[in-house]
Amino acid sequence: MKTMILEPHFDDTAYSMTGWLLLAKMPADTITVTVFTRSTFAPYAEATGVEAVSALRYAEHKAFCQQASLTAHLLGYEEAPQRGWAMEHIFDNTLGAGTEWELQQRIQHDFRLLHQRFAPDQVYAPLGICGHIDHLLVRECAAQVFPGKISYYEDLPYAGEIQPEVYDDWIHQLTQQLYPRFNRDMSSLDQRIAWLRSYRSQVAEKDIAAVRQYIHRHQGERCWSEKSGI
Repeated sequence: MKTMILEPHFDDTAYSMTGWLLLAKMPADTITVTVFTRSTFAPYAEATGVEAVSALRYAEHKAFCQQASLTAHLLGYEEAPQRGWAMEHIFDNTLGAGTEWELQQRIQHDFRLLHQRFAPDQVYAPLGICGHIDHLLVRECAAQVFPGKISYYEDLPYAGEIQPEVYDDWIHQLTQQLYPRFNRDMSSLDQRIAWLRSYRSQVAEKDIAAVRQYIHRHQGERCWSEKSGI
């Protein structure tokens, strides 16, 4: 079974899918597709400017993919701030992915080409917890191109940073007509954290604490599928 993981940014697979990877639920030829790879966001590095930061983040991503035995594929789109989004609006889910209709069409076109090229049997995409516009765009485009094949992963570190009642509200909002699947294996948490540390320009101790809190709070993790039993 060929699997494709769609991630908005370079670290999203490491945050949200490594538990499943370490559980050996992913085949050896799993592909991770990073959509938004042009960035100036490197809060824990000295690099500045789009070219330097993007190159640094890709180098970190390659190191992670090598450890996790993933094949990396990049789409080369700009992150929300480079597209003119103010930081205070990036998580304003009331604006919705439809505010960038032309970009959405381009991403869907690229996803269709990936579908034709790799013919994945199963696709993972972000659920959209906390409403980051880039995550919502990837979810919406994936739903249009890969119907019936998608499982949605819960977005970390965001899902571990929010209060339980806020988390429950997001789950209720985002999982209508979806079915949960559980990973209760917590034995790989330390390895998961070690892999996450590959992203030195992105990940701080507060982010690792959010991952730990999420895993312990839920005694594992969940993803959500369009069909039961996937």
